[in-house]
Amino acid sequence: MLFLNGLYLAMLGLATVSVSCGKKDDDETIQKDEVDAIFKDSKIQKEELSGSTDVSPIAVDGLVAEVNGLTTIYNNAPSTGPDKEDYCLTTELNKIVGEAGKNYVKFVKSGSLNPQSCSDASTTYSLLKYEYSTTFSCDKGDLTAANGKIFQVLVAETNTLCPASENAYWISKLKTEVKFTNTADKASYHLTTSWTTSSEDGGPCKGVYENDVGTDDGCIDLSKTTAVSVTDAGGTVILKDKTITYEKFVSKNLKSTRADVTSKYYSSGKYLLTLNNWTGEVNYVGKDTSPVWSLSNGSVDRSGTFVGETKLVGGTDSMGSGRLKIKSNPFLRWVLPVN
Repeated sequence: MLFLNGLYLAMLGLATVSVSCGKKDDDETIQKDEVDAIFKDSKIQKEELSGSTDVSPIAVDGLVAEVNGLTTIYNNAPSTGPDKEDYCLTTELNKIVGEAGKNYVKFVKSGSLNPQSCSDASTTYSLLKYEYSTTFSCDKGDLTAANGKIFQVLVAETNTLCPASENAYWISKLKTEVKFTNTADKASYHLTTSWTTSSEDGGPCKGVYENDVGTDDGCIDLSKTTAVSVTDAGGTVILKDKTITYEKFVSKNLKSTRADVTSKYYSSGKYLLTLNNWTGEVNYVGKDTSPVWSLSNGSVDRSGTFVGETKLVGGTDSMGSGRLKIKSNPFLRWVLPVN
């Protein structure tokens, strides 16, 4: 999920920062050295941006379902209501206290969630750890009011913090480690996920606003998930499956107007997309028109229209991961057992 028009404040897609455009004033516009100083300690490391060579191949006949589960393709994804494990994490992150100065606000927190509070009849958790950080900056604004406030409170006030900005910058990172047992088949799962959003060199993404149009170019939304499942057969632990998922979106001249802040899709531009062993692009032709995608695995080419279906394949999914469903949202890639 990129920060076009509305400048998503990278907190699991929960809120937007509305920005209107004003006449440029060089005395007020944040300078490059100021941006570098703000994001110096937040840069994404080179190894975190590197590709994965050991991904789980996606079969040709399963590609459409995988693409239609990529909610990053949306400008604003339809809400289907949070699952319990997502709710546990978002509730925790809503409590993060902001550290702010005139031109920046940072949210940083790491910790563990109470496994019992996130468990339910179908899933029993034993570990839920996370590390989260996001840094946001805008020119011609004053973000000092965000200092010491929790994210949930700040959301309601963000419209007044950057009233006439022409440029916005952001970096976000989330790492999670989750262990749980599926009640139905007693299989245990261990998931590690890394999600980052930054520019190609690990610095901040940049959104540019001109004539009420926001443009996002060169921002990378990257996620890597490793899911391992095991079963206990008479006291002997047996590796059941291992799935590695790699998703990389690179924005190319994505555009949206401020008036279309709630639109489903971007008005124009495209993403360059890497999805495990497939590469290609997603092209936008209108804010209310489903984008068209085209991907290749080096020997087979496939294309289609994005319809946003839930990625759920009964029995065995397209990556051969057995009784797993792959569920995507812009910032978390949870792999859960099918009940």
